[in-house]
Order: sequence, then structure tokens, then C-alpha cells
Amino acid sequence: MSAVASASDRTKAKSEYDKQRRVKITMTDASSTSPLSRMVAANDQALVIPATARIEGLVAVPLDVDLWGVVDGEIRCRQIVLHGGAQLLGTIVAERVEVFGLVREGVIAARRIRIGSGCDVEADLYYEELDIEEGGLYEGKSRRHDDPMTLFPPD
Repeated sequence: MSAVASASDRTKAKSEYDKQRRVKITMTDASSTSPLSRMVAANDQALVIPATARIEGLVAVPLDVDLWGVVDGEIRCRQIVLHGGAQLLGTIVAERVEVFGLVREGVIAARRIRIGSGCDVEADLYYEELDIEEGGLYEGKSRRHDDPMTLFPPD
């Protein structure tokens, strides 16, 4: 028996490892004792996803989100700020969205969307109000809607 794993075995092992790393973060009560609620307990108002973090999957919290890192999936929250250097590959559903980072392959549904100067957004937008600052890049479909968040109900 060979001590060196075949390329096929390494690929299968990496695929299994990647599946185990996928994350689903949900929280319905900020006062619970879950690890996530302990992460936000310091300010009780926002979930901060640091620049060193990469999350794959769903982030659903009844809080504000400050995104500095990377999310490959979906974010559902009260409001969110994607700071410069932050990346979202997926969907955002929130009351208010401010983008200063990068959004790809996505949908943004919010009552108010602000695309800031220096950001790059490639997504379909559903909104009540839309602001695009000078220097903000946007490409995609844009649709005004009276209640855009109802277009994307939670699963």
C-alpha cells in the first residue's frame, strides 16, 4: 500500500473538508447564549465580520452587520455596511444596505440601497430608494418595488 495519496483521493478529501467548513449562521434572539450571540454581546447592536473572516453559506441575524471580510452566500439582517475591501458573492436582504466594497453574482433587496464611491456592484437591485454616489460602479438590473424584501422570503 502506497503512503502517498493519489490525486483522486486528495480531491475527495478536499471536497469533504470544504463541505464540512460551510457555515450556516442563524440567530433569532440576541440574548441567547449561543457562540454567535456572545460575539455580538459587546455592542448588542451589530455583528462584525472582520477582514480576516471568510464565511460560506447563510448569515441570518436580527441585527446590523458590519462586513469587512468575505461572504459567499446570503446575508439576511436589519441593515448592513459592506466596507472597502469587503466582498459578497451572493444575496443581501435587509432594510438598508450601504456598499463600499465588492458585490458579485448577487441580488440586493432592501428598502434603501446606497452604492458608495469606489465600490463595485454587479447585482440585481430591488429597492424603494436607490442612491449611487459619483465613482460607484454598478452593473445589473434595477427595479423599484414598494416592499422589496417580500420578493425574497426566508426559506
